Amino acid sequence: MKDFSDSDLDASLIATIHHESFLAKISFDDFARLGSKQVMNDLDAVGQVQLFSAYSAFLHHLYELYVALFMRDQGSDAGFGGYEGAKKKDALFTAETHRIFSSIHERLSRGKRQGWENDTAYYEPNIPEDFSKKFRTIRNSTAHAITERASGKIDLSDFYRDYHKYVCELYRAASSYWERFDISQLDMQAIGRFSVVVRK
Repeated sequence: MKDFSDSDLDASLIATIHHESFLAKISFDDFARLGSKQVMNDLDAVGQVQLFSAYSAFLHHLYELYVALFMRDQGSDAGFGGYEGAKKKDALFTAETHRIFSSIHERLSRGKRQGWENDTAYYEPNIPEDFSKKFRTIRNSTAHAITERASGKIDLSDFYRDYHKYVCELYRAASSYWERFDISQLDMQAIGRFSVVVRK
């Protein structure tokens, strides 16, 4: 049952959702631009690191966007920490991804295709069991100074190959709503008040 009695928390979650949506778009746009250069064999060593960083940032901000959405849907931020919180988030990501793919699959089955969409087989709602855990692991690798990021133990190329379509549809589903808002017209709380102007 949703409980929005804590209006300050709800306002903070809304600001966080808009901010993470904004950051996800910036990093996705950078990733798409640099990825196109790599496909054309026009990416130098610095660009390669920027490509890795842009995709990592995109995954990080998309993950945090959905965590904030899950919290707001629940009506509180309780139960999202620790081992039990990790299991909860894994279950929520799996359920949400399944819901999105089921919706697209059903719409395509009725012949209602949107321009860039593939055939129905691409959108089979059989989400890999390890997708949510791998997504969380990748997010953790971008948030902490762990050596797996550079060693390849957590391989971003493998994640892209196996799960990119799932994160793309999560992004499309979220951005279709949240990116309609003009961030300059929103109360972004402390985010919008940040200043480098020295005050006495």
